[in-house]
Amino acid sequence: LDAVKQQNEQLIAENKRLTDENKKLNEKSSSAKPETAQEILPTLSYDEASRKLGDILLKANLDADRIVSDAEAEASRQLAGAEKRADDIRLDAAVTAKLMSDRVKERLTALTAAYLEKFSTLSADSFDEYRKACDDLNEKLSTARLRAEYELKKTGAQND
Repeated sequence: LDAVKQQNEQLIAENKRLTDENKKLNEKSSSAKPETAQEILPTLSYDEASRKLGDILLKANLDADRIVSDAEAEASRQLAGAEKRADDIRLDAAVTAKLMSDRVKERLTALTAAYLEKFSTLSADSFDEYRKACDDLNEKLSTARLRAEYELKKTGAQND
C-alpha cells in the first residue's frame, strides 16, 4: 500500500515535470521556425503529446486506485480471518480451562471426602483412646485416694 502511494506520488511528480517540459517546448516551438518545431517534435503536436500524457496519467491513477482498493480488500479479508482464528483460540482455551477446572473440582471433592472419612475415623479412635486414658487415670486416682485415706486412718489410729 505504501509502495503504491509512493509510486503514485512519483507519477504525479513526473507528470508535473513533463507538463513543465511541454510548456517549455511549446514556448520554444511557438518562437521557433516551423522546421525547428518539426525537428523537436517530429510526429506529435503539443496537444497530442499532452493528451497522451494525460491518458497515461489517468490510467496510472486508475491502476493505483485499483491496487489500493484490492490491497485494502485483501487486508480486510486477512484481518477477518485473523479475528476468527483468535476467537476460535479463545473459545478452545475457555472450554479447556472449564474442563480442567471441573476435573480439579471433582478430584478435590473426592480427596476432601476421603480425608474427612479418615479424619473421622482417626478422631473417633483418638477419642476412644482418650476416654480409656481418662478412665485409667480416674481409676488410678481413686485407688491412690483410697490408699491415702487408708494410710491417714491407719496413721491416725496409731497416734491415738
